[in-house]
Amino acid sequence: PPTEFVEASTGAGEIVFENKAHDWPKRISYKRTAEGLAVRVEGDAGQPAEAWTMKPALVARGELPK
Repeated sequence: PPTEFVEASTGAGEIVFENKAHDWPKRISYKRTAEGLAVRVEGDAGQPAEAWTMKPALVARGELPK
């Protein structure tokens, strides 16, 4: 089943969702940057975090990416 994360905070171009009862991740954040959308997923202190940036794709009008 899906895991529910609730909105924990918002700011200029940023939103954070949390589920402190979940094993991992406990926190997911999205932040708009000049390069695209920065995503970070985190657990408890001591657990490794993961981060990446989603970049916009240029698609010709009427075509879907494959």
